[in-house]
Amino acid sequence: MTTISAAGWFDDGSKQDNGKTKRAAGKVSAAVSSRSREAAPKQKSPNIAVTSWGHGVVGCSKKTPCAGVVTSRGINKLVKPSTHKQVAASKYASYRQEMEKNRDLSSNEHQAAITIQRHLRGFQARQMKKREEEMATKIQRQYRRWKDSGSHDCDSSTIVSSDLSTDLSTGISEFADLQAEINKLNFSAESKFEELTLGDDCQTPRLVIIASNVPHARTLQRCVREDVLSTVYDFGDSTLPGLLRTIRTVLHEYKPGVKAKSVAFVCQGGPGYFYLLAGKVITSAKLSTNKAISKFWVAFGDIMSKINPDEAYVDFIGSYVAGNRQGEQLLQDLENLMQPNVVHTRSLLEQSPTGLLMLDTYFNIPSYKTWKMTRHSKMSLM
Repeated sequence: MTTISAAGWFDDGSKQDNGKTKRAAGKVSAAVSSRSREAAPKQKSPNIAVTSWGHGVVGCSKKTPCAGVVTSRGINKLVKPSTHKQVAASKYASYRQEMEKNRDLSSNEHQAAITIQRHLRGFQARQMKKREEEMATKIQRQYRRWKDSGSHDCDSSTIVSSDLSTDLSTGISEFADLQAEINKLNFSAESKFEELTLGDDCQTPRLVIIASNVPHARTLQRCVREDVLSTVYDFGDSTLPGLLRTIRTVLHEYKPGVKAKSVAFVCQGGPGYFYLLAGKVITSAKLSTNKAISKFWVAFGDIMSKINPDEAYVDFIGSYVAGNRQGEQLLQDLENLMQPNVVHTRSLLEQSPTGLLMLDTYFNIPSYKTWKMTRHSKMSLM
């Protein structure tokens, strides 16, 4: 009987093909390993689809998605993800909560405003009732005094009307004092704001406004000091709003937001009046009847600087407006129209010491005197 040794040789000494022996051994080992796999319990391997390492969505199957951290060693910290619908639902829920919170806040603010107004109206009603009771008590007391005195010469209605007029005048004066205090506080606040806006290195400029109907107006403009702004406006075709725009443009070109320290109007006129434009004579009566003129001077008050109100002047040169009582009243009315801005108006005699000092702030005095001597000549010497 022929047997096979461990070395793969037959006992009879004949050597067989080594390749066939190896193939047979391989078939035996494959059959053994297949039997072992069939005997072992089957484990499902997850169907993982990963595009890159890091955080991502890992699909274990089509029905049970899961998410986790994908590393070189596998999947860590598998957690159940939130789908797009869940994310949208959570965002919508947070949005609804925020909207409800804002609605509650606005509702609370509205309710607080209503409560404050209700308490204010109640306080005003109680104060009014208290005043009515005090007035009734005062009227009754004075009526009893008058009846007990035995003197019936005066009527009770006279006593009542006198008391009412006294209380009314007292209330009006108190309201006027309160309004003046409020205007003073507003003016102070606007002055501080103007200082902060311009800075410490900016100086408010002076401005000379010359009407074109003044003789040799361009020559007079060359007499203005170098540190003073100047402009010549068309006397015949300009309007009051156009004149305001011209003044604001000149100041804006100097520096945006700056206001005038003082302004001088060089125009024609006389005691008690002056002509700002053609057909626009300015008098005290015109200020009270013409709304366009009064509106111009109200707006002009905002052009004046509030930093140093003691130097805020509006000067009228070429026409001695303050030559009579009507002129003095006109200057006072102009100051009242420009309130709450503190602006002073004046029209001085040019030959007086104060008049020469006023001219020196705007003009070169020798050049101004030369212009004045030659202003009615046909040829200009300057």
